[in-house]
Amino acid sequence: MVLKLRNAVEYIRQGDEPPFIAFYRKEYVTPELGINDLWKIFNADGLWCKMQHQKRKLSELYDKMRLFQVYGLQRSLLLKNLLAILTFQAEKIMDEPDKPLPEDLRLVTTEDIERVHSVETFEELKDLEQHFKLYYGRDTQAMQEWSKKKRKVNEMLFSSFQVSNSLDFAFVLSGRS
Repeated sequence: MVLKLRNAVEYIRQGDEPPFIAFYRKEYVTPELGINDLWKIFNADGLWCKMQHQKRKLSELYDKMRLFQVYGLQRSLLLKNLLAILTFQAEKIMDEPDKPLPEDLRLVTTEDIERVHSVETFEELKDLEQHFKLYYGRDTQAMQEWSKKKRKVNEMLFSSFQVSNSLDFAFVLSGRS
């Protein structure tokens, strides 16, 4: 029975619809699975794939927000260090490194990401999406812009690295070392 289910799901994911499977691939699914069973599997698999896709996207959002927060904290610490040199007030702030983070800031934790990976229903997924919007909604736009800038910088660095390496490789091939 498990083999028949696996075959049905495999054909469905290849793009075959239940009537096609029932008539042209029947040796792989019958007699255990009829056309109605194939339609149920087809619908359930569609929902499963949709949920897996949404889980992946939400997990990526949490990962991006974590990177954005780390970048933001590093940047703010750098700015505070520069200001500390210039003003007494900034020095006073830096004298209290154990001072708690602002109350409206919640850092992304490993548990948040693990929770996304353990989602098994649409309701749980929707709850986590609402949780994300509640805590990080106001930072999402800034995080997306930061992510785009970071991607552009990485692409520029990678393309210059490729050009540099291809020039080095051409130089080695020419026999000049």
